[in-house]
Amino acid sequence: LVTTKGKIIDKLTVLSFGGDKGSSLEAYLMTSPGHQGSMLFDRLDPFIFPLDGVKLVDMCPSSAPSSSSSSSSRVFTVVATKIENVQSSIQQNVLPILNKWGLDCQSLVFPEKGSGECVRYLATNYKNEKMEFVLLEQTFL
Repeated sequence: LVTTKGKIIDKLTVLSFGGDKGSSLEAYLMTSPGHQGSMLFDRLDPFIFPLDGVKLVDMCPSSAPSSSSSSSSRVFTVVATKIENVQSSIQQNVLPILNKWGLDCQSLVFPEKGSGECVRYLATNYKNEKMEFVLLEQTFL
């Protein structure tokens, strides 16, 4: 993300899903804190044409009382010198929490080491609450 003069504001991570067999393409932009929502939308808006069918949605809306969204998003980062340590930490600490929440995480498969792919899981628990869990390997913070 750069200014009109080319000054770097933030490094964006783009997660892309779908787009094959007739499904629509969906992409998530992950920013650093403070560069999301309306500030990001204002920067991208001049480059989006109505016929492109692009819809911008703030997945992490403000927690202010004026926020009309009922969804919430959380991003957490696990850092280690080896990807195997991160996978072990997720298996030992995160998956048990998701299982208590009512999600079956037995089919969770980590992205192949060094592949650059991300894996997305969509789940609904017994209370009909929805959750999306995305795993990706990243080499920068």
